[in-house]
Amino acid sequence: VLAHGIRVDQVDTKKQMEAIQAIYRQNPGLQAKAEILGVAWPKKVFHYRKRISPLYIKVAEPEQVNHLIDDGLI
Repeated sequence: VLAHGIRVDQVDTKKQMEAIQAIYRQNPGLQAKAEILGVAWPKKVFHYRKRISPLYIKVAEPEQVNHLIDDGLI
């Protein structure tokens, strides 16, 4: 899943569990609907020192992508 317009300073992808928990805290109904396995920034984000960038979100099942969309994360 690709979530657009995410501030780079809000998600530290080096600390995966903390980043995933932060997404769940910001979207409380999401934890029961989707299992987030990982998050990552595109490689060029840090090279170009971008402030806002798309964020890759890996989920366990393809159907969970619809829950992300329905809950307004994307």
